Amino acid sequence: LTLKGKSLLQQAEVVLYDALAHPNLLSYCSDKCQLVLVGKRKGKHSEKQSSINEKMVTFAKKGKMVVRLKGGDPLIFGRGGEEMQYLTKHQIPFEVIPGITSAIAVPSYAGIPLTHRNLSRSVAFVTGTLKKDEAQLDIPVADTLVFLMAVTNLESIVEHILKLDRFSDDTPAALINHGTLAEEEIHQGTLATIVDIKNEMKVKTPAIFVVGDVVGLAEQFNWRSQLPLAGKRVVVLRDKEQAQSYVERFSELGAET
Repeated sequence: LTLKGKSLLQQAEVVLYDALAHPNLLSYCSDKCQLVLVGKRKGKHSEKQSSINEKMVTFAKKGKMVVRLKGGDPLIFGRGGEEMQYLTKHQIPFEVIPGITSAIAVPSYAGIPLTHRNLSRSVAFVTGTLKKDEAQLDIPVADTLVFLMAVTNLESIVEHILKLDRFSDDTPAALINHGTLAEEEIHQGTLATIVDIKNEMKVKTPAIFVVGDVVGLAEQFNWRSQLPLAGKRVVVLRDKEQAQSYVERFSELGAET
């Protein structure tokens, strides 16, 4: 989270937050702030996009200082563009605070450098979902591919990737489930084996799918596994004001706190 993001959460009167936004972010909100869950998860859509749009405008027209809190970056597959269009249409002024998309954060925590001088000079972010009327998935040309929301259509995605000249059955690939959290799981293989690995390990959403030679560096560069509390979740049972120093220390040691 950026410092500006933290500052605005502290000032907010209403926060409309997604399911994939970490609950720790809400700890910055004041006790008087109205927290509204508008999250959407695969197969469990608690809120339609049209309803989220209307809520933003309704609260804003009441004169409230509203924060629309998304997981990662609001403009990377977060439908932030659609929400800006709706606010513009209703003449609601807004600003966008960039965040760190999971497409970058999750591979980094898994020890995968998306670019590397000798292995990858380009990277592309791709959505793994298809619209109802879409039968074909366009794969951009890049040395490293990062797919969000790819678990459901993984077999089809792999088939499309293998049609590209720069990739083969031997190209390293990884599925990273619950990236950066305590229950993170990194499943490494190749384009020839990754679908079988997904089925065998029963990988569920949310997961990031990374393809390219840089994936082969994960075991060598997995810095997070060296932290003493990696893979642990710690609950701090203190008042919010007292807890911060504990949260920071446990987090430095690798725990999700």
